Parts: sequence; C-alpha cells; structure tokens
Amino acid sequence: MIRDSGAKLFVGGNIGTPLMDYVAGDRSADYVLVEVSSYQLDTMEKFCPVVSLLLNITPDHLDRYPDYEAYVQSKLRIFQNQGAGHYAILNDDDERLTRVHPKGEVTVLRYGMEEKEGRNAFMDGNRMITRLPGKKDYHFDIEGFRLPGRHNLENLMGVILAGLALGLRPEVMWGSIKDYKGLPHRIELVNSIGGIDFYDDSKATNVDAAVKSVESFDKPMILISGGRHKGSDYSPLVRAAKGKVKKAILMGEARYLIAGSFEGVIPFDLADSMEEAVSKAYRSAEANDVILLAPACSSFDMFSDYGHRGRAFREEVKVLDNVH
Repeated sequence: MIRDSGAKLFVGGNIGTPLMDYVAGDRSADYVLVEVSSYQLDTMEKFCPVVSLLLNITPDHLDRYPDYEAYVQSKLRIFQNQGAGHYAILNDDDERLTRVHPKGEVTVLRYGMEEKEGRNAFMDGNRMITRLPGKKDYHFDIEGFRLPGRHNLENLMGVILAGLALGLRPEVMWGSIKDYKGLPHRIELVNSIGGIDFYDDSKATNVDAAVKSVESFDKPMILISGGRHKGSDYSPLVRAAKGKVKKAILMGEARYLIAGSFEGVIPFDLADSMEEAVSKAYRSAEANDVILLAPACSSFDMFSDYGHRGRAFREEVKVLDNVH
C-alpha cells in the first residue's frame, strides 16, 4: 500500500534485511517498515515507531522466557517510547490485548470482527468499516480479498488502520489489497494433484498459528506438523483438528510430544523426513481433501529456517506431481 502510494520504502527487520543495514547504509526511504521480534524488543532503548501494530499475543518462545507473562511483557515493549502524534494499533479480539492500555498520549486504535464501543475497525457483512478520531468513516468492500481465514481478515483490519493513520488514500489502499496474493509459506496453495490441494503454511511456527491455519479450511484435511518444540501446549491444535483432520503426519523432534496430545483423538502417523511426510499424507488423502503443512514448531531441528522447510515441502509435492 505504501509503495503503491508512490513512497520510497525500506522493508526489513526480523523478516529480512536487518534494520541496522538501513541505519548504517546510504539508502533513503520515506517510510521504514520493520517486523520486530520479542528478542529484539528485549534489548531496545530508544526504538520508537510512529505506528505500531500488534496483531496478537499467544504462547510462544517459552523455551526462552520464564513464563507466558514474561513473553507478553516483552512484546508490549513496542509501545514503551510512543507518545503524542503516534499510533498504537491492537487486535481487540485477542483476549490478552483487549486488556492492554498503552500509557502516555499515544493514540490507541482497536479492531475486531464485531462492532463494539471503542473499536475503530470492524466487519459488517462483506464490508469493513473504519472510524478514526478526527477522520471520516470509510467502508471497504472486501469481496476482492483473496487470503483465506478469519485471522487474515483481522490482519487486514490492522493493516487498513495503519494505512489510514499514515494518511494513505483509501482508494490506493484498496487497489493494493485486492491485487495482493499473499506471501510464500503462509497458507500458500502449492499445487493440486488428483483433486487434492497442497498448502504450505511453514510460517505457522507456533501452536496458535497452526490452529488458525487449520481453521481456515472447510474441506477434510491431512495435517503435517512437527519440528523443534518451543514449550507450548499442543491441546489447542488437537481441539481445532477434531472433526476436520482425518489424519496427522508428525515429524521432527517434537513428533512424539505432539503424538501424545493427538493420541486417541486424531489418527496419526510418524515420519522421519519431509519426503516421508508428504508421501504418507498423499497416500492418506482422497479427492477434495487438503494436505496442509502447518508445523506448530520451529524448523531448526531439520531445516535452516521456515522458508527452507517450505521449499522442501514444495519440492516433494513437485516430485509427486511428476510421478502422477
């Protein structure tokens, strides 16, 4: 949206080029857009975004923090240095964030699926309605939005509020949104073979992300999960999978832990490699099924990062396609 508005943009941080590369380099941008991890927020001193956007907080990185609340407090540091003229955008449907009230004179914007007092964006059927202080209401028809799942609608509300806070023109914003096809490894359709759809959500590196991924589909599903355990409880994934997932294929260091949660509720099989996982998933699937890679774990037991894991999945799907 920012680029389509004609501005020069640097994108980086935790998702790519380090922010320090921009600070120390000779590039010039109108906007600097960064994803900041809890690890980075732990050591911040003067970092102060004009607009901060916190999409959700769910248990993660519990192998690093003493408890969940310590992780929450780390994430909330993003608001610490904000003040007058700045915006803090929060998902009001998140049970933890709805109780967060950033201090100081920062303007707080909240969004949620339903209209409630104090919300600045919400859904009304296929329309997204935004209400910002001192600005007129805008209605966005979301018929052209391509990304599946409720969580992507929630994310979209946060993004639209950020754009409006920056003063971007609504018509330009919506043009960008309806043309947006998503990013690799985020509920990405890889291929369809014999009526079976293969989706890569390797970026689902924690339990909550995997839950949202599973909830995005209405078709019967074969789920591929597992990787390096991050300290989280897998029971929310079991609850989301019940009635949807015909079978789970579990891989990586955490496969026995996840199997213990799935035992007696969801049928499962174990795999020692991505090749074996994709092969077993395909043999378990029928036409009109979805095979979904949603690991609920980090990738570092078998891969260099989530992108490497996603590419391995794609390669195995490609091999299947060549065979069949």
